Amino acid sequence: MEAEDVGTLRERFLDAVNRHDLDAMAACQAGYIHHSEAGDLDGASVHEATAKKCAAFPDLRYDVIEPMPLADGRSVVAQWTMRDTQLGRAFGAAPSGRTFESQGLSLQHLENGLLVEDWEYNDDMAMFEALGFTLRQPEPPDAG
Repeated sequence: MEAEDVGTLRERFLDAVNRHDLDAMAACQAGYIHHSEAGDLDGASVHEATAKKCAAFPDLRYDVIEPMPLADGRSVVAQWTMRDTQLGRAFGAAPSGRTFESQGLSLQHLENGLLVEDWEYNDDMAMFEALGFTLRQPEPPDAG
């Protein structure tokens, strides 16, 4: 696969995500596995999670800062910023109306012109802080 093909598919997938078009996302994937802080999710699980996220954050948008095709011609790394406003219930919390930006990095691997696997890393702490969540140390277990 040529680097241009990788870039074209990445753009088509990003456009589908930003339009919250789950069918168009699925059309870019085959046997898809997504690796992130949520674990290893198959395509159906990713689509379910994306639908919930879009309901809570209806202006969800990813802006790619710099896509970098790799020499193998089948992979691309992209640095991005995710932007959202919490207008629905999320993470057990009522709508807050708060907005946030979260920086991230994805490595996407393609086979036969379709996305088959990706690895995503992002700044969840920045997101939770912007939404008003606080991190507290758990109480130590009883010694008795």
